[in-house]
Amino acid sequence: MSQKHLQTVWTGTQIKLSRLVTSEISASKGFDSKRQANNYVRELFIQYNDIMRKLDEIYETLIHPQKRLIIRILLDGIVGRLVELKREMIKFDNCEYTYFEDLALDHNKTLDDLCIKIPRYFSQDRFKAVEQRNHTIEMILNRLDHSKTNLSIRTSSKSLLITKTNQANVITLAHAVRILQAYERARQGRVHAYFMHRMKNEVKITETKLINDNHLNNSCLIIQTIWRQKYAEKLFYEKKIEQQKLLGMILPQRKVLTTDDSYERDKKRRDLQLQHQQQLDESPDYIKQKIRQYEETEVKSRIEHVLIQWLLESRQLYGQFPIYPSNGSDMLFKDITLAEVQEFVNKVS
Repeated sequence: MSQKHLQTVWTGTQIKLSRLVTSEISASKGFDSKRQANNYVRELFIQYNDIMRKLDEIYETLIHPQKRLIIRILLDGIVGRLVELKREMIKFDNCEYTYFEDLALDHNKTLDDLCIKIPRYFSQDRFKAVEQRNHTIEMILNRLDHSKTNLSIRTSSKSLLITKTNQANVITLAHAVRILQAYERARQGRVHAYFMHRMKNEVKITETKLINDNHLNNSCLIIQTIWRQKYAEKLFYEKKIEQQKLLGMILPQRKVLTTDDSYERDKKRRDLQLQHQQQLDESPDYIKQKIRQYEETEVKSRIEHVLIQWLLESRQLYGQFPIYPSNGSDMLFKDITLAEVQEFVNKVS
């Protein structure tokens, strides 16, 4: 989205928002029925939601920090107005869910377009705080898991010791022989199953070899026909492109953006936005430093020149330099009355 298109979209949404606000202010405050009032509130909700979506898209695409600040103020106001309208709709319907099917058809919108989407700057501006919170939550969960594993290991070791002591006290020779016999039968069964599976695989391999040898010639013919067909299609496509180039019928190809390209583009845009915002935050200190660096000496020299000229002119007029008070220039900025000023002039004269 180019900056010129963004500017046109912004002007359109701004005009639409100003008209909506003026119409809302000048609208009649009383309604004939509750249904009429509910329809009016729902229409306002749809229009404000549409404006919020457009402004959110503009805010995410713009790079200029002052413009982003203005759109941020507008977005905050529109979100607050949407919350107010949602509260009014809950009062009318006595339910948190509102039906927009009839108005969606009138405004040529789907139900997905009428859903409230949280502006993206809520999560992006709080990215550092959210990341820090997630990090602390992960640390707490890791500590809890570590403590749980330690407790489970201790309890399992104690239970094993108890069961071993109990079994050592309870088990008999006949029971031990039966256990050993059962384990040995199970081992022999596993070995027998492994050998049977191996024999079946060997039989299958020999059968597939025979089948492949019989169908080898047919498979070679199929591969050759498919390859010749694809090669003929490729030659036909190349000839078609050459004829279109000769006639000037080929349009310039548009680059299709993949997900990786769009992600990289969004990342670059966010970096530029953060960079410009940082420059805007640091600009007052930078301007003060530049003024002190370049204009301080010039202002000092100008003040010195004015003071010297004033002293010389006063000496030519009165024959002596002017007399400063004991407090210096602080006397000039002191809050005094007219009588004190007259007394001070008489003393000097």
